Amino acid sequence: MAREFIAVNVWSKGLDQGVGNLFQSSLLNFPLDFTTLVKLSTALASANSSSASKVLELWSELPRYTEYLDRNSSQDIRPVQDDLIWQLTRDKTPYSAGDFRIPSGVYGQLITTGRKGELEVPIIQWEVPYNGWELLKGEIQELLYQVAKGAGMVSPVQIQRVTDVTLFVRAVCRSQPGAAEGLADIVSLLYMVIQR
Repeated sequence: MAREFIAVNVWSKGLDQGVGNLFQSSLLNFPLDFTTLVKLSTALASANSSSASKVLELWSELPRYTEYLDRNSSQDIRPVQDDLIWQLTRDKTPYSAGDFRIPSGVYGQLITTGRKGELEVPIIQWEVPYNGWELLKGEIQELLYQVAKGAGMVSPVQIQRVTDVTLFVRAVCRSQPGAAEGLADIVSLLYMVIQR
């Protein structure tokens, strides 16, 4: 997708066909499948300035938040219809640090089950538009929080996620230098990671 002709194809034909369909699928599975969307977005942002602008805009309002249902406490959710539709009864804050949250009252639909170790676990898509850049800030803040607790508390998964975020932000800023101003909070957090 980093090739200009592929990026042009994705944006001109839309996300419902061809390679765009792969991107759309990763978009709908985010952040459960964190790496795929971030890497595809990095590739599209690397293609050219126009593609980077579209990626930047798309990440400003992601359509759904997808996760394993068991990432929610039973007090924080309630079934609404046939155990397929659920509602958040409290704000969801997926990160120990930072301001990213999903507001209470949001509905989610069970879409399938996924493997989590040896178990089959239901997957839910919360129907809520959210700023993906704020979520990425939450990922960086989570790593900083883990680092502050001590080296033994840092998750290798969190390091990989923040590394992927760093490469993504770099690709956007290289192709669209004007984006750096809008991503200043993320860049500042990334400098804090480097300093630690």
